[in-house]
Amino acid sequence: MEDRLKWAWEHLYWTDEQWDQVGWGDEMSIALSHGEVYVTRKAEEKYLPECCIPRFKDYSSGQVWGMISRCWKGP
Repeated sequence: MEDRLKWAWEHLYWTDEQWDQVGWGDEMSIALSHGEVYVTRKAEEKYLPECCIPRFKDYSSGQVWGMISRCWKGP
């Protein structure tokens, strides 16, 4: 939190022209499955989350990336 506050104070009086040069980006990884969940438990352990083991036999995964700025947006 202190780093973010310091950064904010350092950029408090930036001009519009300076902000025009800044781009904000982020990325994430996603995996898609068929939604199956395999359960390994005893009868008395029904509904305990620690007994549910997600398994991905067939799945697709990929990266998603995006970027925006004050004047433009990325892919």
